[in-house]
Amino acid sequence: MAFATASSFVRCHMLHFPSALTGRRKNSGNSTRDIHVVSAWAGLAWEEITKIGIVDGIRPCAPVTREENTVMMNRLRKNLLQLIAGNSIVLGELEKRLQAIESECGFTKCPK
Repeated sequence: MAFATASSFVRCHMLHFPSALTGRRKNSGNSTRDIHVVSAWAGLAWEEITKIGIVDGIRPCAPVTREENTVMMNRLRKNLLQLIAGNSIVLGELEKRLQAIESECGFTKCPK
């Protein structure tokens, strides 16, 4: 079983070998796509997410590894934690307002 898995792994990577050499990858169909050029529909989002440092701004159309995904999620997590830390008073007030609205409407907290 391990040999079959290893064989599949090698074959899969061999399919991508020519595109890895050229920096281009195949998309659906027979055309190739430059991994360094962002799609028109994603341009604004790519620009925004690059400005805030979630991505490095290179290879927008390349596949994402688990390592790259982990780094991006961690950068986003740090941004969210800074946002929450800077708004802890506001969040506390919002929590109180939410509890008041829930009690007025007859909602109760879910049992833990």
